[in-house]
Amino acid sequence: MSATPTDLQVAIVRDATEVIVTIGDGGTITSANPAIGRELGQDPAGVLGRNVAEFVHPDDLERALLHLSGFEQHGAPAGYTSFRLAHRDGTWRLFDVVASSVSDGSRDHLAVYARPAGHQHATDQVLARLLTGSSRAAVLEPGLDVLHWA
Repeated sequence: MSATPTDLQVAIVRDATEVIVTIGDGGTITSANPAIGRELGQDPAGVLGRNVAEFVHPDDLERALLHLSGFEQHGAPAGYTSFRLAHRDGTWRLFDVVASSVSDGSRDHLAVYARPAGHQHATDQVLARLLTGSSRAAVLEPGLDVLHWA
């Protein structure tokens, strides 16, 4: 694949519901998609050059760095992990996070994909309730708790 993105590739990243950031040397954020604004209230341009550790809850930081550096050092998929990320309003939001190695053609980066943890946790509850024969209302309840209604 070319290092120059196509219009379609740009649109996919721009419109993604997951927060996508790339991390360069020393944990510096090198790119961020607009979802960081929707999910964390952060301006994508405003996070560039900042260290990713600034956005991870202090109690989760060691585990988060081990998870991300473990992937970077060993190159093996580490799977999703959950930790809290800072919202601009000062609150902490739980996210499921996974990473992969990417290159811009000249440098390697770590691509980090983060989605609100509530969605997956709600999906797991819905499936568990379906498997146990719960009522339709009981099955839908976890999903209704995490959806944002306009």
